[in-house]
Amino acid sequence: MNEKELKPCPFCGNTKSVECVKENNCYGDNYYYVGCVPFYGGCGASTCARDTEDEAIDVWNRRADK
Repeated sequence: MNEKELKPCPFCGNTKSVECVKENNCYGDNYYYVGCVPFYGGCGASTCARDTEDEAIDVWNRRADK
């Protein structure tokens, strides 16, 4: 499991529902995304599919400068 910390959801602020998910496509290749899971009380926001867990987490954690 990756040791990178996930930031709270940028839309609802939830922290307990945010997780990195590993799935595979119809060819059996793995892909990763980070989402604010509605089943755990989240709003459903997510990243697009990425090739690695690190990429998905980096995209989720990126925030616009204020």
